[in-house]
Amino acid sequence: FGDVLASNVTRDASGIRRVLTAGIDEASATFLCGRPRRHARPPPLGTYMTVERLRREDAGGESSEAEWEVVATDDDLSTYVEYRPAGPFGLSSRLTLRWRPPENIPGGVYRVGVRGVARGVRKFIKRESPGEYEGYSERFLVEPRARE
Repeated sequence: FGDVLASNVTRDASGIRRVLTAGIDEASATFLCGRPRRHARPPPLGTYMTVERLRREDAGGESSEAEWEVVATDDDLSTYVEYRPAGPFGLSSRLTLRWRPPENIPGGVYRVGVRGVARGVRKFIKRESPGEYEGYSERFLVEPRARE
């Protein structure tokens, strides 16, 4: 759960990441997920969609930690969520998350993420408790809209 199944913010063949213009373009990612309403925590962990902006990234190699700031959730007017049940008994579903960066958002590196609780077929058969998951799209750049 949390795997990206499709996205419009992936890198192209030359390795260049997608650049979005605030107020015009839209980021979209489809994730493998559990039922969105199963998460019982308060926001922001209780939300199933997050849009995050990179605040700081250490240059310490692969083990470095990035610091992300949540800028939008599924409750935001700039986001759109489409849920499609799939799999046996609807235990593995697809969640398409779309975000149109508002015109006033600062430029920078962003990502779309999903968090939730899922059981899956194996846990369902064994009658085990659901487990938490999270997943993120590739990072993408947002540029401020040019003023005319």
